[in-house]
Amino acid sequence: MRPRPNRLIVCLCLVFSACQTMTPEPNVTVDPAQWRADLEFLKVNLPKRHIDAFHAVSREVFDAAIDRLETQSANQNADERLVGLFRILNLIGDGHTGLRFPLDRAYFPIEIQEFAGEFRVTRAAPGFEQTLGTQILKINQMAVSEVMDRALELTPADENASLRRALAVNYLGVGLILHGLDVIPDRAAAPFTFRGDDGHVFTMDLPSSPTRNKAGWARPHAHAFLSDQHQDEPFWCMSIAIARAVYCDFRSYKGLRERSAAMLELISQDAPDKLVIDMRDNGGGDYTVGERNLIEPIQRLASINSNGHLFVLIGSQTFSAAMNNAAQFRSKTAATLVGETIGEKPNSYQEPREMRLPKSNLVIRYSTRWYAFVKNGPNAIEPDVPVAQSWTDYANGQDSALNYVLASSPHP
Repeated sequence: MRPRPNRLIVCLCLVFSACQTMTPEPNVTVDPAQWRADLEFLKVNLPKRHIDAFHAVSREVFDAAIDRLETQSANQNADERLVGLFRILNLIGDGHTGLRFPLDRAYFPIEIQEFAGEFRVTRAAPGFEQTLGTQILKINQMAVSEVMDRALELTPADENASLRRALAVNYLGVGLILHGLDVIPDRAAAPFTFRGDDGHVFTMDLPSSPTRNKAGWARPHAHAFLSDQHQDEPFWCMSIAIARAVYCDFRSYKGLRERSAAMLELISQDAPDKLVIDMRDNGGGDYTVGERNLIEPIQRLASINSNGHLFVLIGSQTFSAAMNNAAQFRSKTAATLVGETIGEKPNSYQEPREMRLPKSNLVIRYSTRWYAFVKNGPNAIEPDVPVAQSWTDYANGQDSALNYVLASSPHP
């Protein structure tokens, strides 16, 4: 995605962004008449501003959904209103259209990831270490599979399943969402039922917090993955001598020109057999910056740009411009893509802009351009080598996809 000049980098969870803004906080406690006025504003203006609002849903279904939400508004709490609106926006279908939630989302003190259909606690705040590594069976009295079904309604209807599931899993730990979905009666706390690998089942009441700071949170393994070691760095590289490889974690586009130059210097100095570009946590920016400062220089590296020497790690959360660049790595270089299918479709609606609902002050994002990065075949960027992260590897601090690449033998 190529943004307008000086536009901020687009985050993966664009419609659920934690980015601070200078604009006033929304007020979702407006009276029912004001809320209905906002919904009517949305009904009229979103189709005017989105480049193709009805590519995945009919105008009739969209309007009927807004009418139902208007009818229900007098009996809804603030979280139900937000979730109802979010559900409607996700009918539009693309990952760049949605709602910017208020900052207070009532986070529970655990991080959840999905492994082969199991929902595991991968990090836990101090005091909740007992949950670490366990499977979640229920939230309140609802089976986690049913909670997932409800949460999936709050994901972009026309994107690939991998993105939708990744977003839905994220919502399992958010009180605002669970309360708005009528899974829990109060966003402030909820009982979660867990099962350990020893078969022990227990229920624990988890309190929520307005913000989430994971400093000091426990992991099931003793050390962080390479990809977690410098999360504040937009692009950094290191040599892995035992594998004769250079590994680069590409999280964002800030300062990429200078940082990619440092990568090229490291490659020149160490003469590695393999270069690994990790894009699994890249939420986007300006794809032309990645093309100009990363893909094109790598194209000119004869020793690296050949089969078995260049690898790009991708996943469900490789989003927006990062998805575009992953497609370009495949079409413009000899890269082998390793990991999991990218969630966003390569031929999709992007370039989000914002509008504000006049009464509640809620921010709505909508897409303004169509991009096509795949000319033939399925509308998906699938890995050349599928490698899903296994729970066993994760629990032991092993990165399944990176391990595959480092153990592979370069082609002559």
